[in-house]
Amino acid sequence: MKLKYAGRILGVLGLVILASSTITFIIGAPLSLVVGKVILAGFFFATYAITNWGDLGASASSRGTFFFGVSALGALLVVGLLGMGNYIVHHKPKSWDLTKAQIHTLSPDTLKTLDGLKQEVTVLAFFGSGEPSYEALSDLFRRYGERSPHFKYEFVDPIRDPMRVEQYGIRDGGPRVVVKLGATESRFQELSEESLTNAIVKVTHSATKKLYFTTGHGEADFEDQGPGGLSGVVQRMSNEGLVPAKLNLAAAAQIPKDAEAIVVAGPVKPFQPGESDVVRRYLEAGGKAFLMLEPSVESGLELLLEDFNVQAEDATVIDPVSRLFGASEAIPVVQSYNQASEITRDFTLNTVFPTARPLTVLHGGASKAVASPLALTMPSAWGETDLTAPEVKQDEHERGGPFPLVVTVTLDTKDAANKRSDEARLVVAGDRDFATNKFRTAFGNEDFFLNGLNWLAAQTERITIRPRLREASRLFLSPVQQAGIFFLTVDILPVTLLGLGLVVWMVRRSK
Repeated sequence: MKLKYAGRILGVLGLVILASSTITFIIGAPLSLVVGKVILAGFFFATYAITNWGDLGASASSRGTFFFGVSALGALLVVGLLGMGNYIVHHKPKSWDLTKAQIHTLSPDTLKTLDGLKQEVTVLAFFGSGEPSYEALSDLFRRYGERSPHFKYEFVDPIRDPMRVEQYGIRDGGPRVVVKLGATESRFQELSEESLTNAIVKVTHSATKKLYFTTGHGEADFEDQGPGGLSGVVQRMSNEGLVPAKLNLAAAAQIPKDAEAIVVAGPVKPFQPGESDVVRRYLEAGGKAFLMLEPSVESGLELLLEDFNVQAEDATVIDPVSRLFGASEAIPVVQSYNQASEITRDFTLNTVFPTARPLTVLHGGASKAVASPLALTMPSAWGETDLTAPEVKQDEHERGGPFPLVVTVTLDTKDAANKRSDEARLVVAGDRDFATNKFRTAFGNEDFFLNGLNWLAAQTERITIRPRLREASRLFLSPVQQAGIFFLTVDILPVTLLGLGLVVWMVRRSK
């Protein structure tokens, strides 16, 4: 009797193995494995037939066999539906990025860049299929290609194609990804979305624009790598096609002709009247400038700003709500922006402005300049005029928020003599620290500053939220390891569980 039960168990397992051989074939396992499973199933059937030969007729007509046949038919139907679902998913794939840092979602900057492609951009990646970076790059290129038909890519195996390696001058330790648009090339070494997007921008916008940073008044230095320097954000400027240069107005009678804009990064000593006049003439002729001021510091540009309908108040912004963000009350957090401005039209990130001074937009003057608030404090902020008081609180005469921390100004200069452009543009910020190395990565500070520079340089296509380096824990597996894990989870484990379940059911039924 025990032999018969053992034969029946093997018969059920044979049926499960035979049905699973279809799945094994569908998932692309070697044909020898499929044939092996079919042979094993045939052996189990033969064992069942030998041990239960006398009961085959009764078993075939029994009630249990009927229900077992119905269950088997249902199982085959489920397998068929799963196969059909996999076929549909294969031809119309859909994915969701559930990672914490959204590492598989392209940033707005990348999407904007790809949507703006009008010519075919080709990427050559000199990586073999066995290298750890191959799969991550392949996935990144695939997502770019799905977004734009003008994005093409090709992997070149350095070992199999040494002639192309020599042709493109690929060297160990150097850049191994080449982005091409016609004869224009750009290369990058850091394998990230940011690097790839910036390389595309460089080949599609090969022209560069020069921005002059004033010196001689204690301004933040773009070569300074310390906390108060601008080296970090200036390095990102190169990705925007913006080239920095230094300008000492004490030795210059005018702003250089090739200046796309000037940046005054928070002077701690005042501009002399002659220097201020150079800046004024430059703006009145259609120039562009980004002026960053610090509280309790006379910049020497106060009268110039008033002529452009902006007033920098002699106060320091205090906002108790900043404590909720883990910041000092002297570091106001900005959440409100002028959505009508090109700089902040789609800007949704917070920004912080450490030790800032409030600005005022003037009205009713004789100036034709049009000034508009760009970034405003929270209503809880106020302009503190006495930081030496024992208790810092808002007094009756102190202005309360919300008020501008950043203002944009435009002036029609079509009829100006010796004009540089038809419109002067000016961005005035009541702080310089927000763009320094210490604070540039806080919230959206860096994007805000770069968007302002691109607005001055008339590069509105570069005004966006840029991709960030997003860390992820990756496990790199060889093709053999991937196939083994896939086969184990899709075939072996489900079949084993199903077989064990049927065996337990038969044993309990026999008691």
